[in-house]
Amino acid sequence: MDLCIELAAGIGVITGGNGAGKTTLLRGLQTLEDPEQAAWPDRLIQVEATGESAGSSWKVTLDRVAGDPPIAVSTDGETPQVVFLDPAEDSQRSRRYFEVDQNAADLLAGTDPAPFDDAWLDHASRILRRDYNLIEVFEVEGADGDGVIPWFRIAAAGIEYDTLSAGRGELSAIYLLWRLSRVSSPTVVIIDEPEAWLASFSQARLKETFAFLSTEIGLQFILTTHSPELYLGLPASRVTVLEAIPVPAAYGPMPSSKAAHSLGAPVRPTLALLTEDAVAAALTESIIRSRDPFLLEAVEIFHAQNGESALAQVQREFIDGDTRKRRLNMHIVLDGDQRQLNAGKRVKKDLRTYLPGDIAPDAILKQIVSAAISTMTDSDLRQQGIVDPTQFRMAISAAAGSDHHDWFIEVARGFSNYSATCDVLVRLCSDNQGFVADAESLVGSVRGALR
Repeated sequence: MDLCIELAAGIGVITGGNGAGKTTLLRGLQTLEDPEQAAWPDRLIQVEATGESAGSSWKVTLDRVAGDPPIAVSTDGETPQVVFLDPAEDSQRSRRYFEVDQNAADLLAGTDPAPFDDAWLDHASRILRRDYNLIEVFEVEGADGDGVIPWFRIAAAGIEYDTLSAGRGELSAIYLLWRLSRVSSPTVVIIDEPEAWLASFSQARLKETFAFLSTEIGLQFILTTHSPELYLGLPASRVTVLEAIPVPAAYGPMPSSKAAHSLGAPVRPTLALLTEDAVAAALTESIIRSRDPFLLEAVEIFHAQNGESALAQVQREFIDGDTRKRRLNMHIVLDGDQRQLNAGKRVKKDLRTYLPGDIAPDAILKQIVSAAISTMTDSDLRQQGIVDPTQFRMAISAAAGSDHHDWFIEVARGFSNYSATCDVLVRLCSDNQGFVADAESLVGSVRGALR
């Protein structure tokens, strides 16, 4: 059977349960680097890879006969360089190379070490939470086509050690950084479980390093992982979930929170959303629930007692200029009437996050809902979760002459709380294109603020 797997640009993450097909997929993709090194399972008979590099499309098709190595049967366009890495396995292979040689030191004779420059040393220090003074690599030519075998000399906190005495996770991360330092754009870098043997903190920092290298150097990463820590908080939809039973299937790319939830991983809150008041908090929650319910597991929503002025003070005192990496970050969601406008039009480069509309949230709800229900039948209202359409219409009619603050309070009397009220009102706004577009923008901004 044919299976189409779509991967996100920049960083594409592939995850799934054990036996989902991640290794099979990687073996297929490894063929793009070196067909002779790719060990395809018998059930895999063809791989077709398409993409875009430097604005130009490319396509490669590889076929094989069971038992024979795959061969490239067609190439269209200029294909990028492909690098396949399994840092956990590759780093241990290099360690074993020196362990079995009784004269390992002799292998380094005549080889000048190349030190990590400050940038790569900083990457290592951040990922491994260790203040490295020096990392040098001796690139030894292996025998019998083994290629370059790295030997690392390391110094941290006044202690010097090497490849043989480094920890497994430490060696894997340093090996990975060494390989990445040798890669230039445009390159597709395929990495099998880069988080192996790394602590949770280090996995999160490794994810940030991939994001930096993708942006600054222009590398395309394809990562396979079992760990949500390696993708939670990545912006936009970057995670593809594979399944093998009952039939092979691929879902995505999808938001990281949704992918983690689909695999049963608990999502801890990493973002505090701060709103102007209780109505804004309930509306923010309802909008996120309607667009991406799994995202709610990654956020906590708080509302101010003193409105926008309190949020402005929080912005100044706690958020602006705070560059520390934190387990819980703060992000402000403003009412729509706080948007920056120029001659009545929205400022395009306004990077703040807003609730829908250009007016107060309860005002936009009153405006859209009042117009919407006039064209809806009782059956339509029931489908939107309104148990008693007649009573709801009467409440809307009775509150029509009130200002928007009182309108919301009057309508909310028919519901258990503000959250339930906003859930219904948001559904009634779902046919308003402007509201929907602003809601998507809000949710996208929240995803981007996750760490």
